[in-house]
Amino acid sequence: MEPTPEVEFLPSGQDQPISGREGQSDETLLDEESLNEESFSGKMFGFGQDQRIRKRKEFRLVYDTGRKLSKRSFVAFCLHRQDEAPTRAGFTTPRALGKACKRNRLRRRVREAVRLSLGQLPTGWSLVFNPRRVVADIPFTEILAEVEQVLKRCAASSS
Repeated sequence: MEPTPEVEFLPSGQDQPISGREGQSDETLLDEESLNEESFSGKMFGFGQDQRIRKRKEFRLVYDTGRKLSKRSFVAFCLHRQDEAPTRAGFTTPRALGKACKRNRLRRRVREAVRLSLGQLPTGWSLVFNPRRVVADIPFTEILAEVEQVLKRCAASSS
């Protein structure tokens, strides 16, 4: 059995291998640890189905009975449930925001900010976020700060 060749990736637009460049070592860009299955599965840092609102009935419940909080980059609805199930979040983007590609980008930016901040909120919450057009243009740190403000206000309202 032959040994497997070393893996090297070229940055886009480069004609020669990285290891052949002047002043650079012959080390590979990826080591075996970075190629393990866990790093690509998304389970370690994912936003799993148990953390998402997916059914229309659940969205309607949060819209109708939850508290509305408006921010520059999104409108959020939060509802404290009576159970102690994990906190769940849902994301909606109406067609008025643009074509699918743009809506998906807006949703991904807000979802990542929520994923990073969700640990600040105790269990038993349902949240729905409706991004606004401005989400595409502002820095991610602003989105993250606004999500954290919303989660703090939700947590304070339950006390």
